[in-house]
This record gives sequence, structure tokens and C-alpha cells, in this order.
Amino acid sequence: MEIWPTWQLPDVRHILIHVLTEVACHSGHFDAVRELIDGTTWLGGNPYAG
Repeated sequence: MEIWPTWQLPDVRHILIHVLTEVACHSGHFDAVRELIDGTTWLGGNPYAG
């Protein structure tokens, strides 16, 4: 019994583009949450300064 009989795996390029866009989107969300928590932004100078 097939659950999705007409579904086919797209090419690897399609999968990689989808994964990269999802990672970029969620990384932006995590960065916004971090800014809300600690109050620093990348625009305020060197984020690695003590």
C-alpha cells in the first residue's frame, strides 16, 4: 500500500536549495531571539568584544 503514489523525489539541486533557504530563514529567527534576550545587535560594533 502506497501512501503517496504520485509523489516523486525531486532532483538533488531542488532539495539543497530548499534546505539552504530553510536554514537561512530559521537562522534569522534565532538571531532575532538572541537580540531580544541579550540586547546586543551586530550593528553595535564587534559582537565578540568582551
